[in-house]
Amino acid sequence: MRLIVHVSGLGTFGPGREYGARTSMEYPNTRRRVALIAVAAVILLLSMAGVSCGVPEQSWALQYQTGPNSLTAVSALDPSHVWAVGNGTVYFFGGNGWSKQYEDPEKGPRDICAVDPCHAWASGGNGKGEILFHDGSTWVRQFETGDGTINPIAAADAVNVWAVGANDDGANIYHFDGSAWTIQHSAPMHVQDISAADAVNVWAVGEDDAGRSNIYHFDGSSWSSEHLAAAGEYLIGVCALDPTHVWAVGYIEGWGAEGDPVGVIYFFDGERWIVQHRGGEELHRVAAADPTNVWAVGGVGVDGPICFFDGKLWEKEYEGIEPFFDVSAADPTNVWAVGGLGGIYFSGGHREDLE
Repeated sequence: MRLIVHVSGLGTFGPGREYGARTSMEYPNTRRRVALIAVAAVILLLSMAGVSCGVPEQSWALQYQTGPNSLTAVSALDPSHVWAVGNGTVYFFGGNGWSKQYEDPEKGPRDICAVDPCHAWASGGNGKGEILFHDGSTWVRQFETGDGTINPIAAADAVNVWAVGANDDGANIYHFDGSAWTIQHSAPMHVQDISAADAVNVWAVGEDDAGRSNIYHFDGSSWSSEHLAAAGEYLIGVCALDPTHVWAVGYIEGWGAEGDPVGVIYFFDGERWIVQHRGGEELHRVAAADPTNVWAVGGVGVDGPICFFDGKLWEKEYEGIEPFFDVSAADPTNVWAVGGLGGIYFSGGHREDLE
């Protein structure tokens, strides 16, 4: 028996994988998955007791286990305002512990972003695109579309928010101006992720109608392709810290020793995109606290790498027992990552920065 753990609503990870789904992870049997969850629980107990489980050089630890279902996104505003979503549930961390804040298994959110404690958005839907809004007290439906779902969502501020709907014809990019949502751009493409540095600098990654991966840019007036990735390269995540510090991550097919995909990281300095790193496992998302504190996460199956960039080079700083689907940094010493087995991981900063 093989158990397929299907993670919905996170984009298509390259060709030949189901449209509208982020990835599918295969585990050899149900017992294997139960064992992984048990290990995660042990790690959580050890971390609470201050035990590093034999890996003292790592600053990451399991902070909360939501259950066996995948978490798909996390947004860290500050140390006491962090949201995570997955399996139709919004989880919230207020500084002392995690709890459920909203639940809708049928149309549940798949991505989330926040600009302050009273302005947070979550996107999802099943058969219709849906955007939820949190005003600091409750979640309410703010917008609904005819798309099959709305997945990537990003905000520059309270009056500049972008979300992407997926449909049979491609994608609709919506913009919120503080009062209403409107379509800003429609094209035959599939968007994997979106990130906003400010109102006139927004980036998205995804595939065009030919299946080639692109980095798209919004300059305040229109969307256009800013970079066409090489054949066999697929970009899945993007993070715009500011207009001169933007990262995009993904994978390159067939570069591994046995033909497996390897990770790739692009960087934009305000003038051009360059490959900043190649190697390791495929990468799914990237987050930056500042130019010298950047994290990228990814993995497949039971491997979950977390890589760190100090402004000079990338290195792996943690290996999880589940693939990581998102990462968010409130600041250099408050970083969260979420995984395919429902784990929420926390880092108090890169090890060398703490010494």
